[in-house]
Amino acid sequence: MMRRELLHLCGPFSVYSYGLAIAVGLLVFTWLCLKNETCKRIISHEKFIETVGLSLIVGISGARLLFLLNSWHRMESFGEIFAVWSGGLSVLGGIIAILLIIPWYLKYIKVPVLPLLDIAAVNAPLLHSISRLGCFMAGCCYGMPSNLPWAITYTDVDSEAPLNIALHPTQLYTAGLLLLTFLFFYFVLQKKISTPGLMLMCYLMAESIIRFSMDYVRNDIEYFSWDSLHLFSAHQWISIGMFLTSLAGMIIVRYTKKEQSL
Repeated sequence: MMRRELLHLCGPFSVYSYGLAIAVGLLVFTWLCLKNETCKRIISHEKFIETVGLSLIVGISGARLLFLLNSWHRMESFGEIFAVWSGGLSVLGGIIAILLIIPWYLKYIKVPVLPLLDIAAVNAPLLHSISRLGCFMAGCCYGMPSNLPWAITYTDVDSEAPLNIALHPTQLYTAGLLLLTFLFFYFVLQKKISTPGLMLMCYLMAESIIRFSMDYVRNDIEYFSWDSLHLFSAHQWISIGMFLTSLAGMIIVRYTKKEQSL
């Protein structure tokens, strides 16, 4: 059975499926990055671990902030604002926060920004895919009602999803698409791309396409307050912005390389 709380330790302390999935995904992500020969060459093991730790703090902060901006009306107490261990993170918010902060840190420690972000971009879909399994267990990011044979029904009273209703397993849809993205990036695309920054742009485009598509079957979507923007959900608008920005970034990166080769 899908359970939000896997193990109660004592008092308010528990092991939650969402937090455990993020931890496992982060460990796998770090291991894969540290195996990369370019990563070994441009940054020390210790500095990379420090960068991952900072990225985790920045990413969770940004992911929680975007979630709260869209879902503040659901908060029943002040303490819930900080309860990230039980779910309630927006991946797009985390990605945006990391891209705004981490490049400055990499420059500060004198590590090439784009090459390292490219390595992270190859493995990030797997981290996200594993994290979505935590969403599946916790019941957040749930789908619309469905009569399909693979629809799932939540019965755990602590679940984020509506109970006793067959729903699209959108978390598994997303996890599957992200896993395929990772396999394509890892075994195919990274071997064909040598321009710094291009892999990062491909990752951002893939993330935005997957999130934009999934909002058509998710049932927990939020909208901006302006009626004129209700054609798409809030995250779909953010996905459009991310896609267009990455497309522009891809053009700039390729143009810059061409100028440098002249």
